[in-house]
Amino acid sequence: MKKIMKIIGIVILTVVCLVAFLFVKAALTPAVPGHYTENTSTGGDIEAKYLAFGNHEVRYTEVKTDEAFKKYEIYYPAELTESSKQYPLVIFANGTGIPGSKYKALFRHLASWGFIVAGNEDDSSGDGLSTDMTLAYLLSENDNPDSIFCQKIDTDNIGLSGHSQGGAGVLSAATINAHKECWKTIVALSPANEELAHNLDWNYVLEDIHVPVFLLAGTEGDFEMETVIPTGKMTDMYSRISAPKVMARRKNAEHGDMLYMADGYVTAWFMYYLQNDQYVAGAFTGENPELMRNELYQEQAAKLSSPEAYAYTFNPHVISEEYRLIYGEGIEDEFYAFCDAILNREPSFPCPSKERFHQLLYISNSCFPPAQELIDKEMTTVEEGICNLSYRYDEETMRGMLKAFEEKVTQVIRAAVPYDEPDSIKAMELFTAVARKDSYDYSYTLADSLNVRSYRAIMEDAGICQEIAAEYMYYLLQCGIDAFPCSALNADQSEAHEWALVKLGENYYHMDSTYATEYPDSLYFFGMDDIQRAYYGNFPKENFTYAESDTLTACDALART
Repeated sequence: MKKIMKIIGIVILTVVCLVAFLFVKAALTPAVPGHYTENTSTGGDIEAKYLAFGNHEVRYTEVKTDEAFKKYEIYYPAELTESSKQYPLVIFANGTGIPGSKYKALFRHLASWGFIVAGNEDDSSGDGLSTDMTLAYLLSENDNPDSIFCQKIDTDNIGLSGHSQGGAGVLSAATINAHKECWKTIVALSPANEELAHNLDWNYVLEDIHVPVFLLAGTEGDFEMETVIPTGKMTDMYSRISAPKVMARRKNAEHGDMLYMADGYVTAWFMYYLQNDQYVAGAFTGENPELMRNELYQEQAAKLSSPEAYAYTFNPHVISEEYRLIYGEGIEDEFYAFCDAILNREPSFPCPSKERFHQLLYISNSCFPPAQELIDKEMTTVEEGICNLSYRYDEETMRGMLKAFEEKVTQVIRAAVPYDEPDSIKAMELFTAVARKDSYDYSYTLADSLNVRSYRAIMEDAGICQEIAAEYMYYLLQCGIDAFPCSALNADQSEAHEWALVKLGENYYHMDSTYATEYPDSLYFFGMDDIQRAYYGNFPKENFTYAESDTLTACDALART
C-alpha cells in the first residue's frame, strides 16, 4: 500500500509540475512571434512594404500605475526626445487574458514607422475603460513639461487597435467612453461580435462609429468562425457602420493569428489615416485596390468615400429660435435691422424703446458679437422710435474690425467642421475647437464681468463663461444649430455660471465650453442632461435660468431637455 501511495504521490507531483511548467511557459511565450515580419506571407507590394520594419529606431519606457492593469507600456521613435516634431499615437486594447507585454514585437514594429504606440497590462479590456484611461494618461503627459512626451503627441492623429475582446474594447472606446471623439481611426482585429460582446457587457454601438474603421478576421477554427466573429455576424456589423469602412478575412488564419498576420495592412491603414501617406491609398481605394485583389484574403468589402465638404459661408443674420419665443416674432426683423445698421455704420435704426435696444444688445452677445464691441451703449439714445447709435471707432477702423471678425469666424468653423455631417457631429467638433482654442481669463473682476463681450473670446481666444459660452453659441447658429444661454448659481451661491443649451433633433442638451477649456480633449461637459449639468458644478436644477429671464418658455425648454 505504501508503495502504491508513493507512486500516486509521484504521479500527482509530476502532473502539478507539468501544469506549473505550462503556466510558466504560457506566461513567458509572446502572443506575437518575434520574427513575424519575416515569416508572414504577403500578397501585394503595399502589404509587403508595411509589414517590413520602418526606418525609425525604437525605444521603450513603462510607467507603473495603481490601476488594476499595473502599468503603461510605451514604444516610440528614438529621435523623439531630440526632435521638435509631433508624432501620431496608436493605443492597443488587449485580448482576453493577454497583457500588453506579450505584444512587444507588434508594438515595436508599428513604432518603427514613426508612431508612439501605447498599451497596458489589462487582460479584460472589452469595456474600453483601460484604453480610455491610457489615452487620458498620454494626453496628460503631452501637457506635462517634465515628460519626454511633452508636446510630442499629435492630438489630431490618434488611432486605436485591438484584438478579440480588445477588438470589442476598440468599438466601445470609440462609441461609449469619455474620449470617444479623440480617435481619428480604429482597427478591430477579430472583434467579439455584437451579440457576444453585449452578453459580456461590452456595450459598443456600431451606429455611433463616426471615424474610418478597419474590420479584420480569420477563417480557421470553430472559435473564430462560430464563436467570436462568424461570417454572417461580421457582415451584419459591417453593414450597420455608416462611417468609412473596410472589411476582410485573412485566409488560413486562426483567431490568435489575427494579431499579426494582417499587420502589413494594419500598419498601412494607420500610415494612410494618421500620417497622410498617399502611397498607401492604393491598398484601399481606387478602382482596383490591392486588398480587394489580394488572394490571401476573402470576403473583402470597402466603402471609403469621403463625406461632402461643408460649404460654410459667413451669415451676418442669425438668431436663436428661443428669442422669438421670449420677445415675440417681431424681434427677428428688429435684430437684423440693428445688425445691418452696424454693418453699414448707419447713425440710427428703428427701435421702439431703450429697453428694446438693451434687449437687442443682449441678444447680440451670442447672435452678432461685434455689436457689443463697436457700440457705446452709454452714449446711445432712443427717441420717438429711433435708436441713435454711438460708435466707439471711426469708420475705417470699424470696417477693418468687421472684416477681421468675419475672417476669424470663417477660419474657426471651416477648420473645425470640414465635412457636412450630422448636427451632433458639427456641435461636437465646434465644442472641441472652442475648448482647445480658448483659455479662461482669471484676471477678470466683477466690474469687468458687467461688460462681457463674446467678440473678445472669438478674437483673442480668452474670456469668462458668458463670453466663451456665447462664442460657442454663435458658431452653432452660424451652422444652423439652435442654441441659447442658460445660467445658474451653484448650491451655496458662491459661483454664477453660464453655458449653452443646444437643440439637436427634438432634444436640448447642456454644453459647457468654458469648463471644457480645462479638459480640452474630453467631452465630460458636452451633451449633458439636467442631472449631469446639476452634478458637474453643483448647480441645482431649480436654479437654471434660460436667456435673461426665467419666465419665458424656460420651463418648456426644460421639459424638452
